[in-house]
Amino acid sequence: MLSERAGTRKCFLTTATLTMALLVCAGCGSALSAERMGRAQERLREAREAGAEALAPYEFHSARAYLRKAETEAAEADYDDAITLASSSEAFSTRAIELSLAARRGARP
Repeated sequence: MLSERAGTRKCFLTTATLTMALLVCAGCGSALSAERMGRAQERLREAREAGAEALAPYEFHSARAYLRKAETEAAEADYDDAITLASSSEAFSTRAIELSLAARRGARP
């Protein structure tokens, strides 16, 4: 009888530990996507300030579209897709900034 209680307690502790780990991991996805989207939003703002909307319209509008889709995916709790889309947005914004600065210098990309 004593060994049955010990086994039940061990099973309960294992289940509780696994449950806590899953809850922590579920929170990580939303935090990571929020952080990545914040960086993408900042980069898009920098692209706008660099004049990318007029000087690199394809890259600028692509960055904005990827960011909007990332926000939609995050709202649906699809954090992996949100992170991937936000990364794409950030990459397009970076390219838009590069092209805008090159256009201002009169250089060809």
